[in-house]
Amino acid sequence: MMKRLNMPVFFMSHGVNPDFAHFGDPARNMVRLYWNPRPVTADEAYEEIRSDQLKRWWDRGYRRFVFFNEPQIKHLPNGGGEGMGIAWHSKEEFALYLKHCLQRAQNDLHGIKLYTTPMTSNAAFDPWGWRSAMWRQVKDLVEGWCIHAYTGNNADADAAAQDIADQIKQLKRKYRLQIPIVVSEASVNRGDNAAQKAQVARLLPRKLARVSGIDGVFWYAADWNPEFDTHHEGWFRNGIADAFLQQGVLDLFRDRRFELGYLFAQAKLGRCLPTAAAKQRGGPADRKNQEKRRRHNHTPHVIGELRHQVVAGAVNGAGN
Repeated sequence: MMKRLNMPVFFMSHGVNPDFAHFGDPARNMVRLYWNPRPVTADEAYEEIRSDQLKRWWDRGYRRFVFFNEPQIKHLPNGGGEGMGIAWHSKEEFALYLKHCLQRAQNDLHGIKLYTTPMTSNAAFDPWGWRSAMWRQVKDLVEGWCIHAYTGNNADADAAAQDIADQIKQLKRKYRLQIPIVVSEASVNRGDNAAQKAQVARLLPRKLARVSGIDGVFWYAADWNPEFDTHHEGWFRNGIADAFLQQGVLDLFRDRRFELGYLFAQAKLGRCLPTAAAKQRGGPADRKNQEKRRRHNHTPHVIGELRHQVVAGAVNGAGN
């Protein structure tokens, strides 16, 4: 199914996951560095992460990394936590903790590309306060921003996709970002309508097509553990992947340019790689109508601005 979806993965770094690194493309896939929080210094935490996680993925050619995840959260369903009340006790303390780890990583590994830590978007956990505290400390150390953007709208696919898009636009405006944005988790986290969730995944690139600097969207796919699939977000367990593929076939017949846009959107970061179908549509007659096609959100040109559309596996979305 992963081969049929042709969607790269936002990797979690721990356990046996490095053994599946061949599923990814180091040029565009990212790795979130897992750490089981303990009451230790930032230096000790970094040494643990580097020796156990970071170096293993670095040696496999990966260069894009994220330290930590949703650091506001104290407790998870499995009994663990994300660091609050364990390794840090406030957003300001976390921001300094992260800054130190990023500085160590930059000094140790030349060419590493670091991203901000994604916060839970749940308003009860003060996401904007934590983002602001983090940004003040790390804005000169990161090359991109990771955001978690969820919606609870499980009835209207268009409105749900717009809700997610609006969160991303708000982030870009608030911090006047000139660095790439990666939506490192997105989902409809309520309801069990697989077709609606898949449709949101199809619609979001259209909503983001005219927003510059979006490097990718990763869909939270809670398939690895039923305990983390309380909102029916597992793409394989709940039929979202099947619905996504079926809708792609329907779109292909309704408007071939829309499906071709997705083929362009699968390109590596920084450039579009034309497929055989794209080459067939790139002749002189097609170029004459280029400006006309650009006026439509579902053209290859516009969708191609969303550099890759992806589905995430093995990521922790507790607290969303």
